[in-house]
Amino acid sequence: MPRSWDDEPAPFGAEATREYFGGTLDGVRRRLDHLAALGVGVIYLTPVFPARSTHRYDASTFSRVDPLLGGDRALRALVRAAHERGMRVMGDLTTNHTGHAHEWFLAAQRDPESAEAGFYFFTGHPDSYVGWMGVPELPKLDYSSAELRRRVYGADDSVLVNWLRGPDALDGWRIDVANMTGRRGAQDLNREVSEEIAGGCARWTPSAAATGPGCWPSTSTTPAPTPTATAGTV
Repeated sequence: MPRSWDDEPAPFGAEATREYFGGTLDGVRRRLDHLAALGVGVIYLTPVFPARSTHRYDASTFSRVDPLLGGDRALRALVRAAHERGMRVMGDLTTNHTGHAHEWFLAAQRDPESAEAGFYFFTGHPDSYVGWMGVPELPKLDYSSAELRRRVYGADDSVLVNWLRGPDALDGWRIDVANMTGRRGAQDLNREVSEEIAGGCARWTPSAAATGPGCWPSTSTTPAPTPTATAGTV
């Protein structure tokens, strides 16, 4: 739902999650000198993966950057330019849930015997399932699945690792809803999963303890590095 920059945003309701005011990763990159002049050391990006909403916490895939934001090229260019100025770039990853249009969830709905069907809490396949906070657009992930753990953070080509490796890689992640990841009713795998996620980050950002890059949960007793200011994607 395209909007002009001067339009008043919708305060709530369906429109509030569909409005697009034109922000891009290239736009952030073009303003890096201004941010550097302010003393910014870390740029935190809200989710950049494709989704049905503009907040993008309902990702439809973790394998590419939303073309509306400029795609993979724009993210790599932003990270490269930030690093040239001594800045770090932190992504935002939803480990607790996906969007209901996510490729894993669609595969799970198509085939109850698929590996992906074990990634979610189905109460009646294919259309009855547990959503985070009861929101059907955000099906909750079930970390009793070893294959889910492998794909999210365990493998060298996992979501978490893929964006931390190679040239112009992210410096770390903010983990969204970290306190609820791996928890549902009597099932509480949160500590175990959290430690595994932190271990995955440490493997690819070994300087985390000394310099700050790494995984920073959204709810934690350990403070993350505090930037002077932050820049979002839109």
